[in-house]
Amino acid sequence: MSAGDHTGWQAALVSAALVGTSRRPPPPPPAGWPLPDTDRSEQRLLDSAALWQAAVRAGLTPSPDSPAAPAPPERHPLAPAEADQLLRLLLEQPPVPAVLVAPLLRQWLGACAEHRLVPDAARLPALLDRATRDRSVRAALARVDSARLRWLAAANPDWRLPEGPEEEDPAGATSEQDWARLPASARPAVLRRERAADPDHGRELVESSWGTDRARERAALLAVLAEQPHPGDADLLERALDDPSSTVRAAAVAALGRLPGSRRARRMTERLAALVTVHRARGLARLRSALPLVEVARPGEPDESGVRDGLDEPTSGSRTDHWLTQLTAGTPLSWWTEQLGVGPAEVWRAVTEPAVRQGLVEATGLQQDAGWATALWELVDRPPASWLALVPAEQRERHALQRLRADTARSAATAGRRRGTLAARQVGAEALLHVPGPWGEELSRTVLDLLARAEAGTGALPVEVLATRLHPAARAVLTDRVVARETATLVAHVLQYQSASDSIREAFR
Repeated sequence: MSAGDHTGWQAALVSAALVGTSRRPPPPPPAGWPLPDTDRSEQRLLDSAALWQAAVRAGLTPSPDSPAAPAPPERHPLAPAEADQLLRLLLEQPPVPAVLVAPLLRQWLGACAEHRLVPDAARLPALLDRATRDRSVRAALARVDSARLRWLAAANPDWRLPEGPEEEDPAGATSEQDWARLPASARPAVLRRERAADPDHGRELVESSWGTDRARERAALLAVLAEQPHPGDADLLERALDDPSSTVRAAAVAALGRLPGSRRARRMTERLAALVTVHRARGLARLRSALPLVEVARPGEPDESGVRDGLDEPTSGSRTDHWLTQLTAGTPLSWWTEQLGVGPAEVWRAVTEPAVRQGLVEATGLQQDAGWATALWELVDRPPASWLALVPAEQRERHALQRLRADTARSAATAGRRRGTLAARQVGAEALLHVPGPWGEELSRTVLDLLARAEAGTGALPVEVLATRLHPAARAVLTDRVVARETATLVAHVLQYQSASDSIREAFR
């Protein structure tokens, strides 16, 4: 067996272990590997398994022709013993739920890099294994200036780390051949990763299998494209408007709705422009109000082209209102400011048609327009929570607090039936998802107070959102508090995370 056959050797070892060494003797190790010094087949199997595990930890495939160079000495001191104990705990017996391990590892590695220290060599294989599964950990590990880490990572292609911030992630781009072999369930996650690195390459992967993918698989991939659409996606999305599957066509419409420069956007603009008449104030009327008067006619039944662009039948309510909202949502917001010659807030005041206003709200979210979201926040009745990610950072927490308090009051007012409806209780939580961390102390205290009372939907928040965004000082809110049974486990996990995070900071002081 050659040195390159180590993977087959591992499979043969597993096979011998499953059926028994009396029926299938353990295979000899690859060339260049040491032979077990025993005649007993059971002992050879166990020795070979130990040898395999040692090789996996070292990342090496020994060969008689290319002996490994010895590990170089470290240039920096080891991390303190207390920090090493915490790292070993995170890697072997995490004191927090699995989803919170990666944030703590990133914090530990960040502190290690900041203080120009290195992890103990015994932790390097486990760190590199973790880095192959989590790109955020890989990036944090790459910032640690450890000579032995680089030496060990070079021994295994799966472990290789970028040399610096400018180098692309060495995990490499997914080839079309690798993409074709991926199960359909794994492709959306891979596509997100590829799109983050190279939007064009991600789209090319989708196109490479488009002709053989099933309808639900095509729709799932278009949904990923729609998360962060790129102008280069427009041709593929235009073709998808003619897909035999209605699910795929709907996914294409959703993605194109977020591309104000697309051909569909131009067609929607032409349809809306034919319905809008702008009357500009003149003379004395202009002194009373500089705002133009906007008249909007009712749209007719959509033709075949309109149906292709997503104009469909409403599930309830007025058909013409529904189409008018869809036309407005599909039109670039810049068209309104150009036609009326005023800013977003003035456009809102000039347009009084409710269906058009609803379309403007939807367009602001679809087109991710921060200017419109900021201008309309105080004018729109209950702006969408997703707008929080668009408004200036200094306004997000203030708006989130207002939303939380309003929703809490609304929930209390409808508390006749088990603290109000589920929908009412979850709105506040939805708003918090759009406020990046770390949160300020006031917002954090409010959230923890509501969490302890299981109010405003805070119990529905993912534990990683709460744990990584809450201000550490806000824990004082929970002093001598009785936590609601519904959220007791969630609160405990948050406190476990913050305790571990505090320990990491202390260990590196």
